[in-house]
Amino acid sequence: MDLISEANWISRIESIKEIKTKPSKKQLKDSIIESIKNQAKDNNAVLFSGGIDSTLIAFILKKLNKNFTCYAIGIENSKDLKAAEEIATTLGFKLKSKIISLDEVELYLKKTIKILKERDPVKLSIGTVIHIAADLAKQDSQSNLFSGLGAEELFVGYKRYRTSENPEKECWNGLKTTWKRDLSRDIPIANNLNVNINVPLLNEEVIKQAMAFPIKEKFNNEQDKIILRELAIDLGIPIEFANRKKIAAQYGSGIDKAITKLAKKNGFKLKRDYINKL
Repeated sequence: MDLISEANWISRIESIKEIKTKPSKKQLKDSIIESIKNQAKDNNAVLFSGGIDSTLIAFILKKLNKNFTCYAIGIENSKDLKAAEEIATTLGFKLKSKIISLDEVELYLKKTIKILKERDPVKLSIGTVIHIAADLAKQDSQSNLFSGLGAEELFVGYKRYRTSENPEKECWNGLKTTWKRDLSRDIPIANNLNVNINVPLLNEEVIKQAMAFPIKEKFNNEQDKIILRELAIDLGIPIEFANRKKIAAQYGSGIDKAITKLAKKNGFKLKRDYINKL
């Protein structure tokens, strides 16, 4: 996937926003399946955390009879690794998981800094997760990697969207800032490894269909991403997996905790100070 300019990305989102369509779960489901189908190759990889986004993508690849491998990474006893192993076993996904040591976290963190040329701790911790998983896929000659990026904005996944005075406006703004926050991180990392990263939920038709739903149907006091979870259940994903709570990649994998440990190990109180010295 090529990284278009930020201006072009924002213009694309603004043009989609102008399109008015009636909400339809069938149309949304069909658009997601079609987007994944069009991006799938003979062999595929999935960035797999056991969350609803990556589980849905893997489940659809399986329904499409596509060959794929799920890649999950984390420190020992991390929540994402445990969830990924349980879900992959139950649903019959091929899974390759890797427990990451502190030394490996530091090694990949340094590589991620070199690629991104920045020192933001949040962006780097997530980028390190992406880097390790993409590198595992590359080692298996898997160069077509799927990511669930975009689900938080389309289905009101983040708390800051749900608690906003205008969640719908915040989600549209979130889609615009996806370039700066996520695409400008993930695509350079993948491209550096000669891996193509796919973001099927950010397909224009998927965005149009997802954003057609009233915001009040997407979350309540108990649950987020309601529309996406209902779609997953309708497709056949067990309810306990469809309703798994979202854990941000840097926390679910334990990478953020690992960077904190590395900072202390090297005599720094703050992660940012440690990162700035690498």
